[in-house]
Amino acid sequence: MDAFLKRATADHARLAELATAAGAKGAGKFYEKHGWTCVEQRFSKDGMATSIYHRYLQ
Repeated sequence: MDAFLKRATADHARLAELATAAGAKGAGKFYEKHGWTCVEQRFSKDGMATSIYHRYLQ
């Protein structure tokens, strides 16, 4: 994750976005501990509940 965020920052990205399974099946708690914020919950095309996370880059 650190390498991705460094690369995105070097490429002047302002925002990183990811999706993970919602609830206990997902990695949301992990990402929250690393500075990501859940901005939306929705269902994928196959019906799986997902959480969308954002992290603003500097």
